[in-house]
Amino acid sequence: MESDTPQGVVTGPSTENPSLAPMPQNPFRKRWWQLPKTAYIGIAAFLILAIGSTAYLFLAPSGIFSPKPKIAVDQNAAIESMYGPANTPTPSPTSGVILVDGPTPTATVIGSPTPTPDVTVGWLTYKNYAYGYTFKYPPDWTVTDMGNLEPKVPSYITINPSSVATPSTSLTITIGSSTRTFDEELALRSSTRTSLTVNGLEGSLTEQKDSGGNVKYNVVLKGKNYTYLLVGKSSYYSIFTPLYSTFKLL
Repeated sequence: MESDTPQGVVTGPSTENPSLAPMPQNPFRKRWWQLPKTAYIGIAAFLILAIGSTAYLFLAPSGIFSPKPKIAVDQNAAIESMYGPANTPTPSPTSGVILVDGPTPTATVIGSPTPTPDVTVGWLTYKNYAYGYTFKYPPDWTVTDMGNLEPKVPSYITINPSSVATPSTSLTITIGSSTRTFDEELALRSSTRTSLTVNGLEGSLTEQKDSGGNVKYNVVLKGKNYTYLLVGKSSYYSIFTPLYSTFKLL
């Protein structure tokens, strides 16, 4: 049977054979301007999101991405808030020492010491204007001027209780004005001496014992024009001490 198709004319494959049908065209092989609208919208959204994220990272405040500072937690305070204060153990005593709880000591207020009474209150005052000195003596005693007993001691007085019959010879306490220097008078007495100062006058105290065993105390004071010699018997030392402490220059 002859075909109706003219000879020399090539026709396409028959549609009756699917294997011979033409292949559909790949959409990704199209040019970018040939893509569908949904592709353009997705690409635009991706670019906007990428640009926005990058700008936020550079323009955001620096503190947002900084690590938060760690808050120091006092573990002891936290434990006490939960369970109450911990019991502090009592330190064990040192070996050989026993700790005993005793009563609280009571403060003792100590007053000022009682001042020593001045025994010279009410004493009489003697003044020797010729030799420039003064002193105090008990009111029941008597002062006797014995004058010049030796060339180096032009003035010599004695102070005795009023009950003494012959005050000029008892010599209970005597005061002499010597023309010797202070050092010369010290050389005549014991080398064992005690330095002292009486009302601004340099002085020295020595102890003297006579041939009869009687003890006397000698106070030598350095004056301006004279050296003053104060001598007292040991039995009247309680009177002699405050008496010579009142001696001063006029």
